[in-house]
Amino acid sequence: VVKENNSLAILCIIAGMTVFSVQDTIVRILSSEISILQIMFFRSIVGLSLLFIFLKIRKIPIIFSSQYPVLTLIRSSLFMFAFLFYYIGLAYLPYAV
Repeated sequence: VVKENNSLAILCIIAGMTVFSVQDTIVRILSSEISILQIMFFRSIVGLSLLFIFLKIRKIPIIFSSQYPVLTLIRSSLFMFAFLFYYIGLAYLPYAV
């Protein structure tokens, strides 16, 4: 049972939105020099590394199996294309004046 902690929840939401803003800024800056696919690759490597560290610290087993492999593949593909199109859109947006 998770105990309610509104202050912690608000702090986590603010931290998450800050991370997304920083990530978007980095993608926007790098997209003029580096391919969007390379940016996505390195973002995935960083994300997986942080996830593995978190799981090891919390002593949560790392399991690479699913009861629904086809749905997992579809979900992963949709996420990949969503981020791809989002990053392509960021690359083409003009800077705010």
